[in-house]
Amino acid sequence: MQPVDGVAADVRGVADRSTLTDREAGGREALLRELDEAASVLSAAGAPGAWLAEVAELRARVQSESKMIAVFGAFSAGKSSLINALLGDPVLVVSPNPTTAAVTQVASGVPGGADAVIHFKSEEQLWDDVAQAMRFLHRPVKDLEDALGQAAAWKMTEFPPSARRHAAFVKAVAAGYAELAQRLGTRQPAGGQEVRRYTAEERFACFVHRVDLAHPAAFLQRGAVLVDTPGVDSIHRRHTDVAFGYMQAADAIVFVLYYTHAFSRADREFLRELAQVQDILGTDKLFVVINAVDLATDRDERAAVRDRVAEELRRLGVRQPRVYEVSSQIGLAASMWARHPEDGRFAALLRQRLGLADGDPLPDADRLREESGVQRLAEDLTAFVEGRSLAIAEDAVQRLLQARGVDVQRVHQALSAQRAADAATHAAWRAQQQALADEWRRAADVALAGADEVESALRAEWEELAFHIGERVRLRFGDTFREAFHPGRFRAATGRGPLEEAASELADALARQLSAELRTFALRAQRQVARALAERRDRMAKRLDDVHADPGLLPEAQDVPALEPGRAQLDPELAYPAFRHFSSARQFFEGGGQQTMQQELEGVFVAAARTEVAGLTDAVCRQAADVYRRATARLLRAAAEGLVQASQPSDEAGTSAQDRFAAWEAAAAWFARRTVTEGEAAAARS
Repeated sequence: MQPVDGVAADVRGVADRSTLTDREAGGREALLRELDEAASVLSAAGAPGAWLAEVAELRARVQSESKMIAVFGAFSAGKSSLINALLGDPVLVVSPNPTTAAVTQVASGVPGGADAVIHFKSEEQLWDDVAQAMRFLHRPVKDLEDALGQAAAWKMTEFPPSARRHAAFVKAVAAGYAELAQRLGTRQPAGGQEVRRYTAEERFACFVHRVDLAHPAAFLQRGAVLVDTPGVDSIHRRHTDVAFGYMQAADAIVFVLYYTHAFSRADREFLRELAQVQDILGTDKLFVVINAVDLATDRDERAAVRDRVAEELRRLGVRQPRVYEVSSQIGLAASMWARHPEDGRFAALLRQRLGLADGDPLPDADRLREESGVQRLAEDLTAFVEGRSLAIAEDAVQRLLQARGVDVQRVHQALSAQRAADAATHAAWRAQQQALADEWRRAADVALAGADEVESALRAEWEELAFHIGERVRLRFGDTFREAFHPGRFRAATGRGPLEEAASELADALARQLSAELRTFALRAQRQVARALAERRDRMAKRLDDVHADPGLLPEAQDVPALEPGRAQLDPELAYPAFRHFSSARQFFEGGGQQTMQQELEGVFVAAARTEVAGLTDAVCRQAADVYRRATARLLRAAAEGLVQASQPSDEAGTSAQDRFAAWEAAAAWFARRTVTEGEAAAARS
């Protein structure tokens, strides 16, 4: 069960995990020493405090060995089973209930040394989930108490099949609310039995936001953290925001597909959004697992499934998919059988999965685990996150120290020029500095007024991006419509119920597509603002050079905060006038009614989607523009104030000036030596 397609060289190039582990440890120690030396040199030179704080912050990040592996997939794809197989231990409860999924994080330890920590939802999170479910069920509700009162009297038979997950969730909240209401917004340590209770029993699990588990598996000892996320087909829209955060933050992403299940709409939407996020962030961290491949009837069938998955991934925008074929059941059973050979359940399960008779001999456990694909996946994930983690740290240190080296050289050159200049030259420089300070004050006012040319260019880009969101929804509308208005929905049902149910599914699916597009739109806008600010700062540093001023006058760049894209909502009642095209299932699917309704609803819903996009993207643009204006004005005004102070005649004593020059000269020499050494190392690596 081998990985296929585009398995990255950084994974395959690792012959021995212990070699990688030793290299990572040694590499991190070298980076920490280099950062400590840089901090010492900068401190001795009297560098700005912001420079030293930036070095200290990066040092803390380099020292941390945490590497997050987020596992995604639809409910029943086998996410929890795969994590159990990776750990070699049935740690996670494989719950039959899809409505109450919470995030579960498994690491080598949790705060306080407990077996686990349960994080309960806040009251706001719980109400958000309940209110969304009530909207889907078309049940008007005033507040949480009203919703739970209604749910207590419900019977599942009064809801269509597609709505029962929502109804079951609200009923579960009603059943557990009296006991757990006081725990909302809190967290508590827990033992194994409590964890099972809070993750498997529906009336408790629906109150849980996250579970942190400790486990001693070797897979976790080097800092890996396995995250079992809610299903990509979760009924809770809040979970899509959670998933988006993990898309950005995770060091590796594992997406699980079940062998006998085709790509669902939720699978495609998640992978399409992930492909966009990877493009924006410039990363490639997706591992796709086809789970339960032992169900294949023969090698040709399995190869066909694997090739179809790889092709679908490319179609969704994943350029070089890594596809692994795994049997979690065999992998876990082999691990458990090796530890508990006296327990016949594991041998029996292996025989069942392998199609062996009771008397047939079993291969040894190591071979089974290897053939299950679990061991290979674990090794490749470990190699990837450790290698990637070190590479990211090396790149961050290199970029920071290169930037500081340029700044140090500028300060040293400015001080050298000042030592060599006469009084008349100093006076001319001070006049230039005053003029530049005035110019930057005016530019700050222009930026705050929203008249900055860069902001205008950004807004033009955002307008173009927003237009294409509507176009992509239009191009996918036919598939989305047919998935909602499918023959199975109308096979036995009568009346308007199936039509209204299909309309709700259509509106919800389109709203989810829009929300996914809006999240990536907001991320792209955030990064464009950050890039624009960095480019302005670089231009300002060059201007300071021109007037022989200290580049240390520029304040350090601040992180651009995440932008809130909001959630799209589309009214299913927009579809109701088109119900006239349906008179019977046969007429609809064989007589052209479906095509006629699709054409009408495409115009209706695409227009509504464009209106929704216009409002929500405009809100994102206002946030982004406000961040850009304030950050630009802060940068310009702080630099202008620094210039005014620096341009005043100095009372600094000659000896003090000489000492300052000597300290910066020493700092410039250290960074110059470091650049030469790094260049030699890069040449050796190439």
